[in-house]
Amino acid sequence: MKTENQTPEQQPENHAGIYQALANFQYDCPTIPKMKKGYGYNYAELSKTVELIKPHLKKHQLGYTQLLEGENELTTVVFHYPTKEEITSKVTMPKGLILKGMNEYQTDGARNTYYKRYVLLGILGVMTED
Repeated sequence: MKTENQTPEQQPENHAGIYQALANFQYDCPTIPKMKKGYGYNYAELSKTVELIKPHLKKHQLGYTQLLEGENELTTVVFHYPTKEEITSKVTMPKGLILKGMNEYQTDGARNTYYKRYVLLGILGVMTED
């Protein structure tokens, strides 16, 4: 996995508004429970994660979008709509994975969902339970 994140020093402007909103969001946002069972492990479903974080994003005037670019690039943008400031993360997802019992398209869908979940949690600074 290749991740390209900009540190605050690399950002073109100060971005104090988005960082303050993000810090307040992190303070309010609950730990995300891992309620879905996988093969020998539990994980936090993307849909349930989004359901839990949406009210806190709204409260702090934050939003996000995740764009699939090309075959294996995921760009995640968190934005603070009052200031129009944003933080961007780009991830190169591995190609050619084979998962037991899944065809190529199902595997790509599982990969995309996995990366969307973990990149979103990472850029927002949200924790899942251990």
